[in-house]
Amino acid sequence: MRAVFGLHTGPYITETQIGDTLDTGSFDPETTLLFSSTGDAPVTVTHEDTPDTSSLVEKIPPHRPSNTMALDPKTHKLFVPAGDVKWLPPAQAGGRPVKRIAAGTFRMLVIGK
Repeated sequence: MRAVFGLHTGPYITETQIGDTLDTGSFDPETTLLFSSTGDAPVTVTHEDTPDTSSLVEKIPPHRPSNTMALDPKTHKLFVPAGDVKWLPPAQAGGRPVKRIAAGTFRMLVIGK
């Protein structure tokens, strides 16, 4: 669930169902589109209908792992990098596995016209 709050006054505006692990979000002030990128679900696109309401526009199919993204404010295109995840053993016993993108699997999802 993603909650949207007003920037200057902080009031609760709305919420939208997204994946369990929000990684990043972006807002395009010219198109009034909000984007949510997660590693476990689609990129969620919502539209700010009024300063107090928003509506779901689209859920773009998973592009795992879609953990980050960047919005180009001039072209209004959204760039979502991904690649096949390769897990390496922990560097130390009892440590956490190391997440790497497998060589040759990098790709970029470009959203927009």
